[in-house]
Amino acid sequence: MIGSLGESLLRVAALQLFLNLLSATCRPKGLAAVHFRWPEPILELLRTSTRRLTWVLIPAIALLHLSQDLHPLDSGGSVGRLPGLVVFGAFAWFLYRTTRPLQIELRGSAHTPETQGLKVDPTE
Repeated sequence: MIGSLGESLLRVAALQLFLNLLSATCRPKGLAAVHFRWPEPILELLRTSTRRLTWVLIPAIALLHLSQDLHPLDSGGSVGRLPGLVVFGAFAWFLYRTTRPLQIELRGSAHTPETQGLKVDPTE
């Protein structure tokens, strides 16, 4: 029991490190703002979405790993499926939330004839 709890916490710690790194990268005047020159609204969106994802994802991943470590044969049951659904739902929400503004921005600027180098005759 103690060994499987420790292994679960080590796996969760690696995920926590990645999420903290992403959050620190998106700080105001941080790496993404200064070096990559990402706009502040996108950085704010990534910061808030990462914080919310962390609150949902860390406990769900811990429960998922703990259920698989304690009962590997029964992990296909509802004890293992519920945290798995929460994890996939949280990732889906995070990806939808963070990529939707980029699609709107790309749709508005990248597909105009002026940016494609096409000459459009306004009399047509």
